[in-house]
Amino acid sequence: MNLKRTPIKVILLCCMTANHIAMVFRPQEPLYSFFMCIGMICMPLFSLFLAEGFGFTRDRKKYGARILFFAIISHFAFKLAFLEEYPITSVMTTLYISFLLLCVIHSGTNRVAKNLLAIGLLFSSLPCDWGLCAPLWVLAFDCFKEKRKQIIAFLAIGFGYAVAWSFIMKPNPYIFAFVLATPIIYMYNGRQGKSSPFVRNIFYIYYPLHLFVLGAIRLGVQVWS
Repeated sequence: MNLKRTPIKVILLCCMTANHIAMVFRPQEPLYSFFMCIGMICMPLFSLFLAEGFGFTRDRKKYGARILFFAIISHFAFKLAFLEEYPITSVMTTLYISFLLLCVIHSGTNRVAKNLLAIGLLFSSLPCDWGLCAPLWVLAFDCFKEKRKQIIAFLAIGFGYAVAWSFIMKPNPYIFAFVLATPIIYMYNGRQGKSSPFVRNIFYIYYPLHLFVLGAIRLGVQVWS
């Protein structure tokens, strides 16, 4: 079975929305655990698509500017929807840092400066959602083009991050559900599928929009309860 990028994006938006509904409204079990788990497949695929997009785009400045624009908007939507002190900001910021990381890696800067900049960018992502892990995934998907190597690197980084998170931050069994993305990565054929400018940009639009809506509903429930 082969999966194209457009239907995968639709699946990811549904899973992401379910995950965020669970985080904002805390439904009863088993719905809460189900929504939390399916949401964990999103960031691995977003990382893969960013690495691909960086390679495909004809204008990296425009590509980066678009991510930065929606990262700024998404920060406020993220803070409205979620009350937790950590992460400080959204995955859109994580993706922008990952974009900058790819720019550094593919630049003509001397090796020492390149490595120092890359390390600095990696650690700057720590306050972000999926910080450190997602940028490393992006690097892995950019570096390895063979599917088997991509999956091995993806799983190694993911398990390392999940274990470290459980020890350093707090136990979170749901984070290990990132492995559910593995069969989708395996079946992804690298093709766009039926698309349009709107479909290609729907994630950037939908991400802050649905967070603003969830945040507004949460505030409304609090006011009227």
